[in-house]
Amino acid sequence: MSITQLVVAGLLLGMGLWVLYRGHTTLDVLLERYGGKRYRTYLRLLVTWLAVMLLGLGCRLALFVLRS
Repeated sequence: MSITQLVVAGLLLGMGLWVLYRGHTTLDVLLERYGGKRYRTYLRLLVTWLAVMLLGLGCRLALFVLRS
């Protein structure tokens, strides 16, 4: 079990949670400021997908490290 791998897993989980928590709000502010409201739905789906991927990678790495 490597402490570095656990730290990376924690960072991935933290980034995934942050994207889920703040990603849509930040995206709405940027779209409001710079236009592009036409693509709001697609960008929100992209932000959600990114958060799920980060959480998934963090969980997989953490489980891999804890099993070994």
